Parts: sequence; C-alpha cells; structure tokens
Amino acid sequence: MRVAIGSVASLASLALGAAVAVGTIGACQRNEQAQASSEAVDCTHVGEVLASFEIGNYAPPEQRAAVVSKHRQACETNKLSAADADCLYHAKDTWAARACLPTLFPAKPAGAGGDGCATFVTRMREAVMADVGSNGSAAAAQLEKILPVMKASCEQDHWPASVTGCVADGKPGDMAAFQACSNQLPVELQQKAAQRITAMLQQGSAQPQGSAQPPTPPAPPQGSAPPPR
Repeated sequence: MRVAIGSVASLASLALGAAVAVGTIGACQRNEQAQASSEAVDCTHVGEVLASFEIGNYAPPEQRAAVVSKHRQACETNKLSAADADCLYHAKDTWAARACLPTLFPAKPAGAGGDGCATFVTRMREAVMADVGSNGSAAAAQLEKILPVMKASCEQDHWPASVTGCVADGKPGDMAAFQACSNQLPVELQQKAAQRITAMLQQGSAQPQGSAQPPTPPAPPQGSAPPPR
C-alpha cells in the first residue's frame, strides 16, 4: 500500500520532534514561564530538587547536603533564569530535568558514549515506534528511509554533543523525552535537516509505482530501409 506524501511528511515531523516541527511542548513551556516569572532564582531550592532526582529523599543528611551544595554552586555558576527554574520545578523525573537544564548535565566526552549520531537515530526509531504502536508497519517502512537522512544531517552538520548526549541518555521509547532533547538543536540545523527530509520525500514520490515499462524505440528515419525479417 502506498503511503501518501502528506502522511510521510507527518511521520517525518513526528520522528524529528522539535527538530522539524515549529515549537514543541518544552519550548512553549519555557516561553510561557519566561513571560510569567522574572524573580531571582533560589539556587538552594534548585539544589534541593536536583538532589532529590540524584539520590532520592532519604539519603543521609551529610550526603544530601554535599549534593545540594554541588547543584547550588552549579546553579549560581550557570546563572539559571527563572524560566529554567520553573521548568525544573515541573519536571517529573531526571529526563525532564535534563531537558530543562542541559548546562547542569554536561554531555559525555567524545568517544565515551560511542557514536552520538547513530544513537540519536536509534532513540528516534524507538520513540516513533512506541508512539505509532503495533499497527505502524507503513510508518516503520517510511521511518527507515528517514533515519539515514537524519544520521547524515547529524554527521555532516556536526550536531552539538549536548543534543546527541541528551537523546542518548533519554529513556528509550519516550517520545516526550526525545522531543525535549531534540528541541535544543539550533534553528539553522533544524532547517537543514527538514530540507533534506523534504527533498528525500519529494524524490521518492516522483518514482513510478509498479514495474518499469521499457522505453518506446524511436521511429526509424524516413526513407530508411525496413529492418530485415
């Protein structure tokens, strides 16, 4: 069954998450929170929240105090905004917290986590297939065409390690986490990836369906002798 190009384009947008779509949940939340709040950030509270994600709420007081201090200092050093803090306060787990505060979760050094671009497309596949479910065979077929384009974009445009590292550390199959991380991709890199996907989809839609017919031979020149029998 042929998949309409409109459906494929929707799949591309889903797979790319915020990297292709215009805005995502994370971006909207940040914008709304930035407009709603301008007060100074309480870095001690930020440290408490991050400590709870890191070691839980029942660690020994001495251990917790050291972790809180570490995160408080990082908050002060990175000069977090009120929007960053509000985003963190609404986070439900470490994955969401990382998406809110990528500067407080540094990317792994190059080579320590393997091929970041390959991992990116693996996480994309897992997120999309978890989202479309078991009835997404047509979507899966189109996704496998899109993924190499995404990997090429990542490699050729040198996507930031902060983005690929965030995706790599995300929860497999979690579309929200994937979108939150990919939303950190700079706009110009989003546009390049979208252009590559669009070109691939348009090229694929231009291919004839079914078996190719042999070309019609040109007519013999007038006055030429008929071919031998």
